[in-house]
Amino acid sequence: MRKIYSLLLALLLFAGVKINAQINVSGGTGLLATYASFTQSGGLFAAINATAQTGNNIVVTLTGNTTEDGANSLNAGAWASINITPTGGATRTVSGAVTAGTPMINLNGADNVTFDGLNTGGNALVISNTTAAGTSNTSTIRFIGGATNNTITNCSVLGSFSATVATNGGNIFFSTDANTANGNDNNTISNCKIGPAGANLPTKGIYGNGSTTTTAIGNSGITINNNEIFDYFGAAVASAGVYTAGGCNNWTITNNKFYQQATRTWTTGTQHSAIWLLSSTSTSGMQGATITGNTIGYATNTQTGTYTLTGTGTGAKFIGIHLTAITGGTANSISNNTIAAVSMTGVTATGTSTSSPFTAILANTGLTTTNGNTIGSQSATGSLVYSTTAGSTSDVHAIYNFGSDVWTCNNNNIGGITVTQAGTSGISIYGIRANTGTGVAWTATGNNVGGTVANSISVTSSATSTIVAGMYSANAPMAFTSNVIRNITTNNGTGTSTSASIMGICHTSTTPVNTIAQCTIHSLSNTNATAASVVTGIQFTGSTGANVVQRNLIYNLNVSTTSASAEVNGIRVGGGTTTYRNNMIALGANISNAIG
Repeated sequence: MRKIYSLLLALLLFAGVKINAQINVSGGTGLLATYASFTQSGGLFAAINATAQTGNNIVVTLTGNTTEDGANSLNAGAWASINITPTGGATRTVSGAVTAGTPMINLNGADNVTFDGLNTGGNALVISNTTAAGTSNTSTIRFIGGATNNTITNCSVLGSFSATVATNGGNIFFSTDANTANGNDNNTISNCKIGPAGANLPTKGIYGNGSTTTTAIGNSGITINNNEIFDYFGAAVASAGVYTAGGCNNWTITNNKFYQQATRTWTTGTQHSAIWLLSSTSTSGMQGATITGNTIGYATNTQTGTYTLTGTGTGAKFIGIHLTAITGGTANSISNNTIAAVSMTGVTATGTSTSSPFTAILANTGLTTTNGNTIGSQSATGSLVYSTTAGSTSDVHAIYNFGSDVWTCNNNNIGGITVTQAGTSGISIYGIRANTGTGVAWTATGNNVGGTVANSISVTSSATSTIVAGMYSANAPMAFTSNVIRNITTNNGTGTSTSASIMGICHTSTTPVNTIAQCTIHSLSNTNATAASVVTGIQFTGSTGANVVQRNLIYNLNVSTTSASAEVNGIRVGGGTTTYRNNMIALGANISNAIG
């Protein structure tokens, strides 16, 4: 009888091992055929670390779910590759509630590792750290110690890190490196879903904060492509879908979708961004960034619903794409992105220039090209909504460059913007604005500011100091050709000259040389019935130089007021030496000045 019990016990133990052995392994040296976890004591990572894997191609398949405690990292090794995939036609989950301040999957100098969730034949892979904490280094996957040439693809990477953007952590975290030759370089995150582990939202989807001693040791060559990054938010702390601090450069962020599946409500407001790349330090800041093809907005991955932000946070602000890069460094590109279906309401931050509470694209510093972006909609009104009861002066921007490098800004489409200011303090709205360094050239060709429908850019304000400008240059010598500014409406504004209620194009600098040619400006309207409103097609301050304003078409500018002090100006000259020729002006209002 004792022998029978012993046999039964052995069978039960064997069965238990088989049930828990969800990781199958082949191609390694000194490795078992199966393991129960990656990171626990006796798990796969500890086994790989313990034996040299020189030249091996290690194949890992998941036949079931695993529970992780993050106790063991995958350290540097000499294998050729490690490839990890699910099998069996089902979703496999690698998860754990690891100790706060700990990464669940830690690639510590490990190279050439691929987690591929496949997402074919019913196979899928979820990697989830369910720990909801703001402790530094809490993360689902961390790259550290010079981990290079790794790929996370076709996976769901979930987490609930809750601290502000400046604290180390996030669903995916690119950290520091003690190696003086390179950082955590040439890693790829692609085709993944990056969002919350359960009901607790992460404040960052992907975060980079690398070593800053030299440019080489920073985290470079990071590719973030074709992911869905969603439901990232902090009610009282700054939040971002992708965020970098120092020690990061040459990141490629392309074709991703950033969305919010439910209304996000600030309690103590601060900045919220989809893409926020931050550091202008010359030796370790951001440069060479490529931010293209991304979609920011909506409530789903199929571009339906609205990305809704609200609340009572007096510091709350939205910047869709925020780049602070090295002045004079390698060129950055913010091009062919879409920012649409975003609504921000409530008591928001106030501020002008780079402190604006609502900016779709902000190139704060760095040599940057912004071409082919879609901000809002060309065919519908109200794609971007900003409504505030804040009581201080504020600016709203579609695209704003505040850097000290030359700027190219071509073929952008801006429209479908509705702004409501319930307070009596001033508000200024800019389609495309440059406040670059004096003498730094701004080239803008083929932009559409305002869509094809009436009231495409619409402002309702209680402030008489309301200003709306389609394109606005404060310092930059500009070369504007073939731009279209149209279908802009406001109900207020009594300023004159460079503070007029609506200006199609405004140039305030006396820096030569400037050109405005072959632009079309039409359907600008102030609807106030009594105010001394001014609507101007081109407000131009020239200089002693070869300035040219030529072959522009300006028509259908209107004020509704009965005030005798109102003005409608086709081209208003603010001084300087400028050649005006072959401009066609047809004003549709009660007061008309062609050039004056």
